[in-house]
Amino acid sequence: MKAIIKDIIDRIEELEGPSVAVEMEIMAAKKRTFRDSTSSLDGALALAVLAPGWYIEHAGDNARGHPGNMKVFGHTVEYSNGVETVQGDAPTKPLAYCLAILKAHLHSWEASEKAILDVLDGDDRVTDAIKDDVRAAISNIVMPFGLPEAEIDEDDHSIVLRWIGNNETFSLTFLGKGFVAGCLSMENAVTPAWRYAVTEGQLLKDRFGVSDVSRIMSTMTHG
Repeated sequence: MKAIIKDIIDRIEELEGPSVAVEMEIMAAKKRTFRDSTSSLDGALALAVLAPGWYIEHAGDNARGHPGNMKVFGHTVEYSNGVETVQGDAPTKPLAYCLAILKAHLHSWEASEKAILDVLDGDDRVTDAIKDDVRAAISNIVMPFGLPEAEIDEDDHSIVLRWIGNNETFSLTFLGKGFVAGCLSMENAVTPAWRYAVTEGQLLKDRFGVSDVSRIMSTMTHG
């Protein structure tokens, strides 16, 4: 997912105006309907749901020339979470907002990934094989995600990552053998567990994209 968003950002930075193709890529990556995100200001601002906790710190025109004869040649938008700031510069306002929001989204996603990997790196019992499987699996999570509880089995050193909501949990189990098992448990029901290879990206995206799963995993997202 990180690579996909980076690629979309790179493509937007090369645009001079609206692109239906890029809008389709954004919708495919996020599995949500975002219409006119590169062609209208309202459409671009609708992307703000992808960057919770971020806000517009500055927005304005880029201009050059002498006082009284300034010519606007683009727009700048700065998005902040109170600690970090990202910037979108583009020829049009929709593109500038689109860039800033997607950069904020990417920053939050990378912070989520780093938080989990830092936890694993801090425990000598976690093998490199498990770290690789965790990294591969979580790369398919669509939205920035909260830091889960990590439980390590003392016998086989398998690891369970568990996100806890309100009387509900979602867990991922890794054995370091190229697979991940998932289980969603809710107050009145437990859905069937599943198991996929960590390389089965589309299947994992579909599982992580389930509304209940996405909601639980996004609890206490990182800024």
